[in-house]
Amino acid sequence: MALVGSQASGHARPDSDVDLVIVADAPDAYRNTGWVKPALAQRAVVGTRWEPFGNVWSLFVALAEGPEIEFTFTERSWVRMDPPAAEVCRILCGGVLILHDPHRELLTLCSACGARS
Repeated sequence: MALVGSQASGHARPDSDVDLVIVADAPDAYRNTGWVKPALAQRAVVGTRWEPFGNVWSLFVALAEGPEIEFTFTERSWVRMDPPAAEVCRILCGGVLILHDPHRELLTLCSACGARS
């Protein structure tokens, strides 16, 4: 899992959302949004919607208070592309903070893109 975008780069504004990329063996398992409220236990969720973006998809979670959270889910193949897709590198070079990477796949991807993690 990695934080990307303005929150990761330190350029967030008060209205900036939180962008998380989650690499998963079975990302479609997260389409059932029953996990959202327990995961955000102290936050009031007021809505969710999802959108496909090529070989990834995002779940947008609107909160009663605080920024919207965008959870982007992808399969491991996304981090293993050689060479990485230009759009992937653009996202990572815009700001990335690796939060959990037990297989070092995100770290390897960042290195291939020239992104600081």
